[in-house]
Amino acid sequence: MSFDHPFDALVGRFVLMYLADPCEGIRRLSGHIRPGGVVAFQEFQFEGLMRSYPDVAGSLYERAVGWVRETLRRAGVETDMGLRLPTMLRDAGLTAARGFVHCPLAGGADDPAYSMFARVLGSLLPLIVAFGVATPEEVAPDSFARRLSDEATAHDAVGCCPPVVGAWASLPDKS
Repeated sequence: MSFDHPFDALVGRFVLMYLADPCEGIRRLSGHIRPGGVVAFQEFQFEGLMRSYPDVAGSLYERAVGWVRETLRRAGVETDMGLRLPTMLRDAGLTAARGFVHCPLAGGADDPAYSMFARVLGSLLPLIVAFGVATPEEVAPDSFARRLSDEATAHDAVGCCPPVVGAWASLPDKS
């Protein structure tokens, strides 16, 4: 790609986790940013932070989070990209990164997050089955939201939806 003028900012959302070499991607794209310009990304963090309170061992929530993680891993998606962002930006030659983590919570009866989770599982179902992660009967996306709502209500549980990590840095000013 070539452009007439450099840009002031480069912004990406849920992109780097799918790249074979995300650091090189940032480095190449940053070549189109003016010195002092901002580079910012948001990525999911599927590792470590997705849990519920109280922890209900063997819960539907716990199993479903495992299905998603394992399916994404087997598909070659970097499931730890969110927390890797600051290091990735630095390794791409940018200034020290700053960032934040946003983690929506779901709980109680009929939280809209349950339906969203069911849709995610429905879209991943062909890969979940192809990779042998779970069977269609285990996942059962059509009844998943109701089952998750029932479980959360029975245990008065709150679950952490996939955290979104945002990080930004600047292209070093050459002056």
